[in-house]
Amino acid sequence: MKDRPVLNNFAANMKRIRIERGLSQLDAALEAGVDPAQWGRYERSIKGPGIEAIEGIARALGVPAGALFDNLK
Repeated sequence: MKDRPVLNNFAANMKRIRIERGLSQLDAALEAGVDPAQWGRYERSIKGPGIEAIEGIARALGVPAGALFDNLK
């Protein structure tokens, strides 16, 4: 994994929150309006989402967008 702390933190929070909410990647992606394959790339820090995708992800997970960036070290 490359040294990309913001992206890696975002991905970890995204996955953690999704699991805490009991959502599958497919269900969360569809709710967010994101392609399911792309959702997986976001969770694995392969690709970073744009602002519109971040808004959809936050909405699907039921959190403010800032929660996806919490605990940045």
